[in-house]
Amino acid sequence: MESEMPQLPRKDEQKKMLARAAADLVEPGMMLGLGTGSTVDFFITELSQRNFSGSGLTIVPTSRASAGKAEECGFKVVSPSASAVPDLTVDGADEVSRDLSMTKGGGGALLWEKIVARASQRRVYLADDTKLVARLGKFPLPVEVTPFGHVYTAILLRKFRAATRLRIDASGEPFETDSGNLIYDCNFPADADPAKLDVDLSSVPGVVTSGLFIGFIDILLTVADGQTVPVSDPSDVFW
Repeated sequence: MESEMPQLPRKDEQKKMLARAAADLVEPGMMLGLGTGSTVDFFITELSQRNFSGSGLTIVPTSRASAGKAEECGFKVVSPSASAVPDLTVDGADEVSRDLSMTKGGGGALLWEKIVARASQRRVYLADDTKLVARLGKFPLPVEVTPFGHVYTAILLRKFRAATRLRIDASGEPFETDSGNLIYDCNFPADADPAKLDVDLSSVPGVVTSGLFIGFIDILLTVADGQTVPVSDPSDVFW
């Protein structure tokens, strides 16, 4: 009797579905902004399986990890420049609320993700159904800060009634982003307004950026009733 193929966990199966749907939006010869994270790993693998690596597709990565994955799959990788403006950026999300605001940065690539996404002509985000929330805040908000004086910066963050925790890597050392910065994972009060908080955090000395992505989504791809669903406006939101 033949053994059955192992089944993917439910979340991973959704990520594969989303990766396939996102790959349908990619065209040969595009300049593609490539996000960071497990969902994006499924996406770049899907592109490779469709032989996009030989189609003239060029990748602008949002992390060294994504650059390495793209190169392993045979894609040309370039750095951001005036001549390397992405036609499309595809990335994942840690949380998406009903107004299509997002929290990102669980993988520590929030700064590069923001830079590449804001420069892109169109942005598509992938979120399995566990990432959909009524209001942001369940997932701690990453705040990227400069190493110099970061303890002082953390004190200022607590003035927003935030519980702050310096992110530590697997070796027990402070996690360092690809830009050489540190990350504080913060739990802000449930009544905090994300849009106002985004502005307020940018005024704190030492804060480079936060994981709040307000107004970034052009298309959200998610899963409902076993089907991939595109969402492009809060009026389309079903959760």
